[in-house]
Amino acid sequence: LKESNDQEIDPAREDEAATEEVETDDRPVSQLWLDQIEFANVIVVSKAPMLLKKESEKKLTEIEALLKKLNPKARIIVPREDKYGDLDVFKTLINTGSFDMEEASASAGWRQELEKEDHTPETE
Repeated sequence: LKESNDQEIDPAREDEAATEEVETDDRPVSQLWLDQIEFANVIVVSKAPMLLKKESEKKLTEIEALLKKLNPKARIIVPREDKYGDLDVFKTLINTGSFDMEEASASAGWRQELEKEDHTPETE
């Protein structure tokens, strides 16, 4: 076999790659959500307008309170208009300078996850 640059491919190496085990992340989606909430410095409650059409303001207040308990340092943003009509993305989300790598790397949850022998990044 030859690659496009005319280098020969070792058939044994090709078989190894095909049978290589793929690692999977078996954590439930709910745990991934919690990890992201706990690590975030800004949280946008994107479905607030939909919620307000079906539920009371009290329900939204409960959600905000829960998010604050899970991550007291995060800025909680609750757009109330469809399609983020009342959210100035450039002022509230982009280039805010609010991310602090030193503080983030000191996060207990992040440190524990990285120290695990079987750590699986969320991007895989």
